[in-house]
Amino acid sequence: AKLVTLSRGALEQRRDFELTEEGSTPDSKGFVLKVHSNRVIGIKMQLHQRQAIITAFPIERSRYRLREGQPIVAVFEDVTEEWMSMALQQIFVRIAPITD
Repeated sequence: AKLVTLSRGALEQRRDFELTEEGSTPDSKGFVLKVHSNRVIGIKMQLHQRQAIITAFPIERSRYRLREGQPIVAVFEDVTEEWMSMALQQIFVRIAPITD
């Protein structure tokens, strides 16, 4: 719950961004990042052995691609809104429009 709250707080100033829960399991929370209501990428947040892990993945019906990248990991106790903002920014720089 803390990871979700922090991620929503990190995006609070971006009225054009929306995290919609999709694909959650008992072990992780899955979201689709929408910008101006357009599906962009998927983001998964989980807690594993006291580590917060944020991963991004491409999704169907998106007009965007996601360049390869490693999961973003931190000791759960060190996760703050500032850290979450930095983690999401690391993901956002990997997004690029699909060009045909």
